[in-house]
Amino acid sequence: MLKKVSQQWRKAIEALFHTAPDVESEPERFAIDMMLAAISGVMRYLMEAGASHAMVRKLREHLVLLCQSYMAAATAPASSEVLRQNSTWRPSG
Repeated sequence: MLKKVSQQWRKAIEALFHTAPDVESEPERFAIDMMLAAISGVMRYLMEAGASHAMVRKLREHLVLLCQSYMAAATAPASSEVLRQNSTWRPSG
């Protein structure tokens, strides 16, 4: 069930990017998956914490900011080069 919901979310987000007039380049699938992981984590936190209405409002504001800034960075023309350079990093030890 969770996999199906995630696929529906991913398709909805991809459709949003297809119609967004200010997007320079569409995000890679991995970037969408990362954003969905962030959203899922916040939703889980809300359910486990028994959040108040005020907390839900504040988390919604911050989640919007998080998603917007992440996608702006992930779709910026220079980001793909930076990500490619950083993808060769391996932890030491």
